[in-house]
Amino acid sequence: MSGRSRSSWAAVAATALILTGVGIASPAHADAPQPTVDYPAGFGDSSFEHTYGADAPAARRIEIGTATRTVRLDPGFDVFLYMNCFLEAPNGGQLSGRTWHEEEWAITDNRRLPVPEGRVIPGELYEVWCDTGEFTSERTRWILSAVEGGPTTLPLFADASKAVVEHETVFLGGGQSEQRTLAAGDRVTITGSPGTWARQGEIDTATVVVVASAGSGRVETVPEISGDRSALTFVVPDEATTAALTGRIELQVRVDSTLAGSDTVPAQTYSAWWVAEAILVDQKTSSSVRLALSGEYAVSVRRVTGTARVIAPGTPHPLGTATVVVDGVAVQALQLRDGAGGRVTFTLPLLKRGTHDVSVVYSGTDTIRGSTSPTTSVRVIF
Repeated sequence: MSGRSRSSWAAVAATALILTGVGIASPAHADAPQPTVDYPAGFGDSSFEHTYGADAPAARRIEIGTATRTVRLDPGFDVFLYMNCFLEAPNGGQLSGRTWHEEEWAITDNRRLPVPEGRVIPGELYEVWCDTGEFTSERTRWILSAVEGGPTTLPLFADASKAVVEHETVFLGGGQSEQRTLAAGDRVTITGSPGTWARQGEIDTATVVVVASAGSGRVETVPEISGDRSALTFVVPDEATTAALTGRIELQVRVDSTLAGSDTVPAQTYSAWWVAEAILVDQKTSSSVRLALSGEYAVSVRRVTGTARVIAPGTPHPLGTATVVVDGVAVQALQLRDGAGGRVTFTLPLLKRGTHDVSVVYSGTDTIRGSTSPTTSVRVIF
């Protein structure tokens, strides 16, 4: 047998192995992405709260006594416009307080609060707090353990050895200029960068509240948060349409997380807030996507083409976006055009040898619900 003949037979044998699946490792099938209504998380300014003092352990105790008549204040941050400071009793009642303007706070000896005689009860916990700014951007709290006697003047400052909790709250602004039309069952995703919804540590609570802009309608649901904490996803609950919520609504999202501390290291807590307005409708027209590829088999040097058609009853020419997904990764986004009957054509990128899953995700519109085509496989044989 000639060398050329042997080469030809080897190629045929290799192709036969591919077609029968012998010796070829196919990738795991990827789940087709679900259509979502997308919002940006956006960015925002942070507010910080620092807490010092605790009744235990003893090393963190800050003691106020029956003999204490003044607390001297240094919250550890600069004044902005004015400074508010208050001394509160165990029941939350105010014992003393004052607001200083910038020029008053600049005089160090002015930074004092009186402690009323006879109001400190040993064994109780008291609180002093200071904050600054028209919109509170920084606050310091001191938790004070009451004892018999104690110093006449109690200095309060940002003492790292007494730090118990460092808290950050961020108000994300991505929803402020975005408005969508939603219906019960819509899947909503709010996406930012890694760590947007939670820093380090455990997620304590995550809630989405759908609130009527007028009236008292209110529904809560629990969202899912991605592993890198960049994306938050929830489904508009069915109860939303039965709670007098249709019309203009507000979406309120809050996620709280904690990185636990110790007797010597303060806990780190983080709260992310996000708000957006939306229109809630009773229902949207359902849709479906039909997908056809140019072939079930292909070769790695030739591109596969395809056609997708979005069908929405009562809407002969649906608009929106059709996203082509290969093995779970979006590779192309196509705009549906008016007059096209919901059809789009596309060409896949060159694919490596093996089996690949292809689907098309339709975004939907304000009146049509998004949908995903059944997955179609294409096998690249060489």
